[in-house]
Amino acid sequence: MAFEVAYDKFTAHIPNHPARSLFFSCQAFDPKFIHFEDALRKNIRQYNAVKEFENPSDELLREWGIYCGLNNELIGEVELDKYWLNKATQLPILSNLALDYIWLPISSCTVERSFSMYNSLLDSDRQNLSLDSLKRLSMLYFNGV
Repeated sequence: MAFEVAYDKFTAHIPNHPARSLFFSCQAFDPKFIHFEDALRKNIRQYNAVKEFENPSDELLREWGIYCGLNNELIGEVELDKYWLNKATQLPILSNLALDYIWLPISSCTVERSFSMYNSLLDSDRQNLSLDSLKRLSMLYFNGV
């Protein structure tokens, strides 16, 4: 029963998630995804949730073509950060984009946790703090001092 409830919640949430198109687009930075049989996956325009792919420069399109042609070099598992660091000389624009996008947080837990921590700073005992004191307390609290 609990599994079914969780699954129903999951199936209702995922198709409507506001970042779904961005997470789909980020798959473009996984060479295994790009080179998996389907030639349509090599169309840069379908990943336009990545802002830089909406209207790509000629140089980015050139790098994309090179990236899509690298399908014979993949063997085994790929660590994306190492893969893109190794491609930085050959594909500098695409490598910089990939290294930014592959590290996107996949949930809002960190943001929600920071709001929760911040609310604890603003409890009833601290209602009369000056703005400067609140800033200093926040810095101490969030930096673990």
